[in-house]
Amino acid sequence: MSQQIKTLENIVGYRLFDRTTRGVRLTGVGQYLPERARKTLERVDQDVEMARRLGR
Repeated sequence: MSQQIKTLENIVGYRLFDRTTRGVRLTGVGQYLPERARKTLERVDQDVEMARRLGR
């Protein structure tokens, strides 16, 4: 998973997590992306359902 996070950070161009010896926390960018991804996936689900309805 950490490799996937690093890959995503490279794609985005910003760190998603602040890593310290005391722990890990999301950066502002890291907080933004999960919410947007959830909304995108919801829209995809809705679009697939609509395509199925139209196909019937």
